[in-house]
Amino acid sequence: MCLTPVDGVNVTVHFDGSKGFELEWRDVRCLPSSSDADVSRNATPRAHTEAILDVQGLLKVILKIVFGEDKNGVACLPSFESKDGDMVLLLQHKTNRAVIQRVRICMDAAGSFQKSVHTDEELNEVATDTTPLDLLNRLGNLLSPEEDYILTKPVSWPELPSELWSNVLKVLTKKEGTAVACTSQMIQQVITIPSFVWAPALLHVCLVQAADAVRMDTSTHLPINISDKEVRIGRSRRNDVVLLRDPEVSKKHCRIWRDARGNVYIQDLASTNGTKLNGEWLRPLSEAGPDSKAHSDPRRLSVGDIVVLGLTTLRLNDGAAPEMEASSEKGEGESGAEGAVPSSVSPSPARP
Repeated sequence: MCLTPVDGVNVTVHFDGSKGFELEWRDVRCLPSSSDADVSRNATPRAHTEAILDVQGLLKVILKIVFGEDKNGVACLPSFESKDGDMVLLLQHKTNRAVIQRVRICMDAAGSFQKSVHTDEELNEVATDTTPLDLLNRLGNLLSPEEDYILTKPVSWPELPSELWSNVLKVLTKKEGTAVACTSQMIQQVITIPSFVWAPALLHVCLVQAADAVRMDTSTHLPINISDKEVRIGRSRRNDVVLLRDPEVSKKHCRIWRDARGNVYIQDLASTNGTKLNGEWLRPLSEAGPDSKAHSDPRRLSVGDIVVLGLTTLRLNDGAAPEMEASSEKGEGESGAEGAVPSSVSPSPARP
């Protein structure tokens, strides 16, 4: 049985009724870059194996592999043990992080497996597995590329960044419908609610369509993650995203950034040919004529939004930026897809 609890970790479980479980795994998350000549010879992951007697020990080892351990060799997941001694697993959908599934593994007084209760919060369904093999089969299906779930963990108070505030406020205003005042103590109460699971949002900008010269240029730095650091886009090599091969892109064309709550914004930096968001031109802050050098009014971006600048089309995607090689292949495939954004944009007259 094969499991992929997170990207980069592959786990194979073998079961023998008399000997228990044998676990084999490979972790490629921390492998050196193959471009490094000194370490590339060590880039092949080594398989690790371990024999485990019961399903609880098996799951604890998997959690230790995924989330690490402290200096005493204990998995850094004390909150996965419920007050009644049961183990709780949280599975989060990779492309829709609001979708959470919970699996509670119930043990008897001797520590033997009794049953597992699987809760699908999106469909509001509950299912029960009565044998360890049924549980492993369910986990194998959920952690497969078809279902696209990964293991996640509850957040703890010291780990919470500022972006959490918007998530907490959504919980507080869900019933009231209006903004409410909250204290640090209230936030700590909110994050302990069983239905509240939060993970930092990962977003990236990818290349959807562009001229061949742009797509073949490896110095574009696309795709790129959107974090709290501002991302500037233009022809100049001083930008974070360099579109050197697009003649209709200005040296300093536009910028994209995230605020403290995680919202993403885009602003045109008085470019010559302008920037389009979902087919609409970004307008300057002032009402001055077309000869003004004013920046546009910042506009909020949502996942899936299309940005066109010059002959280049970009899109804001959910999740972390994939590897450059995979992104190039995907970008070339999307460029010919039905409904793709046209690669050419009629330039406006150059500003003096």
